[in-house]
Amino acid sequence: MSGRAVATDLIQLQRLLTTRIDRLLRQHRLTMARFEILRVLGFSRQQKMTVTGLGRVLQVHSTSVTSAVGLLEIDALIRREAGTQDRREVLVCLTALGRGTVEQATDVLNREVFSTLGLDESQLRVLWSVLRSMRANFGDFTATTDTAADAERRISS
Repeated sequence: MSGRAVATDLIQLQRLLTTRIDRLLRQHRLTMARFEILRVLGFSRQQKMTVTGLGRVLQVHSTSVTSAVGLLEIDALIRREAGTQDRREVLVCLTALGRGTVEQATDVLNREVFSTLGLDESQLRVLWSVLRSMRANFGDFTATTDTAADAERRISS
């Protein structure tokens, strides 16, 4: 087995997953970038964050977040409000419509994508571990001793 064959399969799998996810999110008038912003806000305690905070969590530049936030605001899925301690600070707040939209989209993705990967629990854990090692090797993050359960708790908190 060569690294090239593995990389080729990973790239093809990424295309397949992206195509399926994009198609399902389009039904909710969302892109992956817009969905991720709504999902992060939905998971946050107060359902609001600064643009900078969103960029940090999503690991993208705040300019990209600002662009997506503008489109989400046009669709009334989020609203902007001034910070309470520093009026120059802008908070991105999830609206009721945004909350409903992201919950519906999440349910569809869970049902149509994440629960239909064709792997059992032990295979998922092994694959997660291997992919996490590869990402750390490429410098995506610092490797930790997190377990799959730790990651699940972090994602859903």
